[in-house]
Amino acid sequence: MFGIMEKKYSLGIDVSATSVKMILLMRQGTRRRLAASAHAALPSGACRDGRIVDEKACGDAIKKAYTQLPHSRTNGETSIIASLPDVQTQSAFITLPATTITKEHVLAEAAKHIPIHTETMMIDWQTVGEKDGTASLVVMTALETTSNTLANTLESAGCFPSVIENETAALARLFAAKDAPQCIIDFGASRTLLLSAKNEIPLFTLALPFTGVMLTDAISQTLHLEREEAEATKRRCGLDTNACDGALREIVNTHLVTTIQKIQMGLEEAASSVGHTPETITLAGGGAHCKAIDTVLSSALAIPVTLGDCWLTVEKPAQFPHDQLAYAVAIGLALRGIT
Repeated sequence: MFGIMEKKYSLGIDVSATSVKMILLMRQGTRRRLAASAHAALPSGACRDGRIVDEKACGDAIKKAYTQLPHSRTNGETSIIASLPDVQTQSAFITLPATTITKEHVLAEAAKHIPIHTETMMIDWQTVGEKDGTASLVVMTALETTSNTLANTLESAGCFPSVIENETAALARLFAAKDAPQCIIDFGASRTLLLSAKNEIPLFTLALPFTGVMLTDAISQTLHLEREEAEATKRRCGLDTNACDGALREIVNTHLVTTIQKIQMGLEEAASSVGHTPETITLAGGGAHCKAIDTVLSSALAIPVTLGDCWLTVEKPAQFPHDQLAYAVAIGLALRGIT
């Protein structure tokens, strides 16, 4: 008699400044595939600078998204992984003798790289590799109040997280699984982040002065468009000189020049601090869908720039929202629970 392989589910929850995104992944044997996805908009100001400001509004949005998922697959057996944004966390990559991975040794070594205050911080670490008796670890810290607010808000909506991790860990897991160094740029609505990583390990991060909201506002003000129309125009025309008679290129370039300079500085800093220069840049986040942004950046930086593929380690679904890169963090989070 042949047994039936058990199904295992994992739910990734990404709470950003403008929306809640959820990805439910399923693993059966060696197969990993999308089981469901959900999305709910957040009212303006409910989540600001990576902090939940309005717990009720965020809780209502989380509950709205959660109820879109199949209830039979979101029971107590499903791992739920949520994230805190990079701006609200600090992380360090450390090495220790494999025989001395104790809380005391981890905190002492991490304190050489980031502030450690055990009275007010949530501190977590994960062993990500071991070689010749030396273990590599990623240590993450966050203010206890920030972490507790997220956990309480999730729980008020019926979601009980088993893990809360830095969003950079989710992006590294999704796009930087290989030994070759990778640079990832996550273009978010209110924040944009440059991340250097390899072997699923975040090694270096840098905030960039370019966001989707900033660009939409500039288009709205310059072309005298309603915000919704400006957002649609941004997606339709982007940086393509052949689209919309290149109407947005000049507007976008004003913001992009500074960003390109910052990216160049970030690549140099990453090379100096972690000892390697990424050979390619992968774009993620909803802002990565701005038309032709990959070709413009590639030309300016003289390095290959491509849109990220969210389905490298998960079977590509037949149907999925066109802005799949906006779900990158949620997908990376869900992968942790079924890997």
